Amino acid sequence: QQSRVKSVGTWRWTDTQNCGEAPSPTSFFNESSLACYFPSAEPSCPDQDRRPLPKWKESIRLRCGLPHLNKPWAAQFETSVPAFRAASLEYLFSSVSPLIINEAQRQLQLLFGHLRQNTAPAGMIVVHIRWGDKSTELNYTDTPVADYVDAVAKIVDQNNIGSVHVLLCTEDPVAFHAFKMASNQQWSVYAEPSFREYQNIRDSILNNANVTGGTTTNETAPSSTSSIPSASELRNIATLVSKKSKGRSGLWALGSLLLALESNYFVLTTKSNWSRMINELRQNVIDPRCDGCTRMVDLDYDEC
Repeated sequence: QQSRVKSVGTWRWTDTQNCGEAPSPTSFFNESSLACYFPSAEPSCPDQDRRPLPKWKESIRLRCGLPHLNKPWAAQFETSVPAFRAASLEYLFSSVSPLIINEAQRQLQLLFGHLRQNTAPAGMIVVHIRWGDKSTELNYTDTPVADYVDAVAKIVDQNNIGSVHVLLCTEDPVAFHAFKMASNQQWSVYAEPSFREYQNIRDSILNNANVTGGTTTNETAPSSTSSIPSASELRNIATLVSKKSKGRSGLWALGSLLLALESNYFVLTTKSNWSRMINELRQNVIDPRCDGCTRMVDLDYDEC
């Protein structure tokens, strides 16, 4: 079946240095924003076969020969929204570009090169903490750092892990340092290799914005009318980092994602979209290949 999800138009997390400049508005129906990262998932189909997905952004089009959507799109496929989303991710990640693979290998060497091995440590536990920069998903008060530490300890005990290596996936320096301080001192806790690179850009933005105590001198004005970001923009600072890095932070994130999927153990908060994506790839891609070898603690719901 030739059904595909086709992305068109601009995407702020496309690394323009490696992928070229983002498609222009005039190329909206001819170029894909994801083709550089997932080239095999972007077939060429006649323009007349594109079908819009209701209530989705206009940058998404359902491609190649599906009937017109005259009822809710998930119901048309006779599946749930989570199942459709998970299947889409499974398909998308079935073949990633060498660019992402090379980025993951770069991060692997930076992180674990001192261990003199070409793979992640067997006892690596991935912990994703989304604090601070996207309050629409969750807030640090919803899941205190002690819960993450306790979840790691639980995984260690239940799986008899000797040498504990924790890969902490977060963009928030407060979250990283809080976990580091609260964790067992015998654990090896690592930040994603892109963490420092991301933080350098983030700090530059905050310093230029004259930030003091979490507020800016430009509280409401949009960046289109001022070089200083507004308070609302700073609450989702990842977008500003992507803009300043010319999309490179998107490549960093996808490389980190592949690195995280080398683990068998995860502590997630699946109210966060990033945690949810890790979990869907864990369930749909990793577990079928290793006979259900992974374990996950979801601090928002039940253990899986």
